[in-house]
Amino acid sequence: MTLADRFHAAMDRAASARVLCVGDLMLDRYVYGDVTRISPEGPVPVFHHQHQSERPGGAGNVCMNLTALGVRPHLLAAVGTDAEGDALDEILSATLTSTLIRRAGTSTTVKTRYIARAQQVMRIDREECRAMEGDDAATLLDAVRAELSGAALLILSDYAKGVLLGDTARHLIEAAAAAGLRTVVDPKSRDFSRYRGAFIVTPNLGELQMAAGRDLPDRESIAAAARELCAAHDIAHLAVTLSENGILIAGPVGDIYRPARKTDVYDVTGAGDAVLATLSACLIGGMTLDDAAEVAMASAGIAVTRIGAVSVPAADVEQALRDTSAKRNSKVVRDWSALAEMVGRWRAANETIGFANGVFDLLHPGHLSLLEQAASHCTKLIVALNSDDSVKRLKGPDRPIQPEDVRARVVSAVEGVAAVTIFGQDTPLELITLLRPDLLVKGSDYTVDQVVGAEVVAENGGAVLLVDLLSGHSTTRTVTQIKGSK
Repeated sequence: MTLADRFHAAMDRAASARVLCVGDLMLDRYVYGDVTRISPEGPVPVFHHQHQSERPGGAGNVCMNLTALGVRPHLLAAVGTDAEGDALDEILSATLTSTLIRRAGTSTTVKTRYIARAQQVMRIDREECRAMEGDDAATLLDAVRAELSGAALLILSDYAKGVLLGDTARHLIEAAAAAGLRTVVDPKSRDFSRYRGAFIVTPNLGELQMAAGRDLPDRESIAAAARELCAAHDIAHLAVTLSENGILIAGPVGDIYRPARKTDVYDVTGAGDAVLATLSACLIGGMTLDDAAEVAMASAGIAVTRIGAVSVPAADVEQALRDTSAKRNSKVVRDWSALAEMVGRWRAANETIGFANGVFDLLHPGHLSLLEQAASHCTKLIVALNSDDSVKRLKGPDRPIQPEDVRARVVSAVEGVAAVTIFGQDTPLELITLLRPDLLVKGSDYTVDQVVGAEVVAENGGAVLLVDLLSGHSTTRTVTQIKGSK
């Protein structure tokens, strides 16, 4: 099952889930036009207004992204008693479920962006960053507590505009924990103690450096600072967004790093919201953090190619994952008939076809040594991997550690490997019979008569090669050591 398939299945599971999103809501106003001259009144461009649009920003944009992914968000936020607050109420009522607290004496946050020829030329902000206190804060807390039952996750979108200032964030995380819910937080405070007990906090690099109180020049220092903050504030994971350098998730069982997707960047507005929403939806759908991180990078890669704070639909994310998988997996051939045709072309070109098989879980130097030796004795090496189901039958329900498409991608990156395929049977005999390789490669811990497919290869004029094994390396031993260290 590919990452795109796992994402699709996860979004199907998440579609029935209800998510609570609490935070700073704002009105994003986009004014579109053109700039063709400089004003005679001063050295400033003349902007010719053509049309404008409005949409919810901040926590509202997180919810719009959740909706586009198929999740059912309930937004709890605050706006002023003004026309912009009325506009947000009207927009939200047509798109999602919300509970808005109207704060007397406070204006609604508005960000107005002027865009000419697909480029943002100016932004004007109107905002009041005043903490919610007294009756307003109590009303918000009561509203959230009333919605916790039956929810799948709590998201806090903190833009430091007032809703989550003070003790509000901490009280919300505590209430969610009491109800058995995990909390995901997008922070804007350098004081991470406000997010104590959160499952994931998603700072960008600048926010992490402020919280850590120092510059973090490389990935190692970023991971170390993230782990320190996790330990200090009882946060399970910090997912640090690194702009064009990707995302790093630090936690108790090791770090996860995923690079950003190379793309033409037009507008980074709302990319963080897309990451927050995608990570949350993936968690609700039961995906691992490794997979969720990669999916989040795909979502962010789409968001930055579009103007303004946009919602990234699940279908677009899935297609991006499939496109990337196709590029990465040009060596991974799941269709055996297509692989047989490929072998036929190689054989016609007088290539020597080698074949090796195994689980190749948590690729280690022993695996690399076997593959390198195998590749040195043929011109085209095919590696067949046991499918996930096959591995579970052979090694137990806790294996494999890495899913089959990840194992296939890793093995395909090894120099000398010409093609990788997957077999679901307990042995590769059927595949060997189909391909008729010239060379069948196994480790020297086997004898020729123990090698599955040896007779088939010999009947077709091929040979079995038993290569030396690099001692001291074993996936099973590694897994046992990890379990023993916990």
